[in-house]
Amino acid sequence: MVRFQCVAVALLLCLQGSLSQLDVCGRAPFNTRIVGGQSSSEGGWPWQVSLQSPDYNGHFCGGTLINKDFVLTAAHCFSSTISSAVTVYLGKQTLTGSNPNQITRGVTQVIVHPSYNSATQNNDIALLRLKSSVNFTDYIRPVCLAGQGSSFPDKTSCWITGWGSIASGVQLPAPGVLQEAMVPTVNTQICDFLLGFGSITPNMMCAGYYQGGKDTCQGDSGGPLVTKQGAVWVQAGITSWGRGCALSYSPGSLSQLDVCGRAPFNTRIVGGQSSSEGGWPWQVSLQSPDYNGHFCGGTLINKDFVLTAAHCFSSTISSAVTVYLGKQTLTGSNPNQITRGVTQVIVHPSYNSATQNNDIALLRLNSSVNFTDYIRPVCLAGQGSSFPDKTSCWITGWGSIASGVQLPAPGVLQEALVPTVNTQICDFLLGFGSITPNMMCAGYYQGGKDTCQGDSGGPLVTKQGAVWVQAGITSWGRGCALSYSPGVYTHVSQYQSWLSSVIGQNLPGFI
Repeated sequence: MVRFQCVAVALLLCLQGSLSQLDVCGRAPFNTRIVGGQSSSEGGWPWQVSLQSPDYNGHFCGGTLINKDFVLTAAHCFSSTISSAVTVYLGKQTLTGSNPNQITRGVTQVIVHPSYNSATQNNDIALLRLKSSVNFTDYIRPVCLAGQGSSFPDKTSCWITGWGSIASGVQLPAPGVLQEAMVPTVNTQICDFLLGFGSITPNMMCAGYYQGGKDTCQGDSGGPLVTKQGAVWVQAGITSWGRGCALSYSPGSLSQLDVCGRAPFNTRIVGGQSSSEGGWPWQVSLQSPDYNGHFCGGTLINKDFVLTAAHCFSSTISSAVTVYLGKQTLTGSNPNQITRGVTQVIVHPSYNSATQNNDIALLRLNSSVNFTDYIRPVCLAGQGSSFPDKTSCWITGWGSIASGVQLPAPGVLQEALVPTVNTQICDFLLGFGSITPNMMCAGYYQGGKDTCQGDSGGPLVTKQGAVWVQAGITSWGRGCALSYSPGVYTHVSQYQSWLSSVIGQNLPGFI
């Protein structure tokens, strides 16, 4: 379980007095980063410093130059007694070999925050007073600091840099080029939940990916978390602590995030009734002779599993179920279609057919699927995801177009845009106590657009950036498209742990 975590620098800078660096701070002439690789470019992060000591056989922590006389770092870098002198390396690109733009400075004073708590890592901030002032160059410049009252909303793009380990116990290989990675900020409440309630104080902030893969590690402590504001780079945080390095918060590694939720043929902002070919490449049709064909929908979530509703299998199905993928029409030609059998139906162990609570199931396919432009997995809403009232979502399926009115031939996959509905209002409309925390609602108060019989198990999706994320599974409702009767969907984000435990490896892409 990994989250990059850093101590917010706002409110904690009184130690060094007022700064007069605004004419030079945060400007990196050689840095044009929008996205980036692992090894940084020479001079790309001119405020980055390496702290070195014979006690550690060289580099032990990072830091940032904040004016000509001070370096900002983490207090925990100095929580152990350092018997030898600390040397600050500035303008450094590689730990070994030639560094023509490098200079060094000694340290005359280590000023740890007076309220630093080594047990909780609260107030994990320190200043180093340099032995002599630094002359700024294109390769050695101070960073700007986030001022009092600054905030960094969830998913703010930030950069982390350092010479630390590239994985737990795996040192950066020679020549040790300064590493960089882009990471988004993470909502502090979600971070606190993931790392243990009460572990995140108001003086901390979090950043990283839920699926892991990019993070700081041992040796990066004290280094910067920066974000670009206009023409300048601003330090938002100091690398402080985390759980391991670049781990996800659930077992296994996620391998779907490079493909999930991307629909090459879907440019929907608003839409009609019939979808375009390949518009929803994760949509599947579940068919059985017991139902004379199609009976429920579902979504492909990785190469081996389909997500659907438990109630689709609450009645005994005596015949084999066939999963149709890449399908556009129920009848006629479907050139992009493939089929798979089902080897296992895994209904949630706490599914309640009376209340439809935990109305979720997984289907294990009898052979893996190769992804195409017409057959792709959806991304799934990860644990802690929320969808505020009136979030624009899409529902898709081959179900009835009204109660008792089947979709006319050739049965083109239908789509409709529906907004989410506040769960308390939905509970009032559908009957107090009918909506559990594992459910969400969507639809129009005036009715007119809704899922219906045959759409069960299909997706409720919303677009986040460039990807489509499944927020819900079509579960139940009062009639079809009636006024004041929103549709009810299983809240996918409530089931990340269960899904991960069942699937085990090659997990879906959780967002």
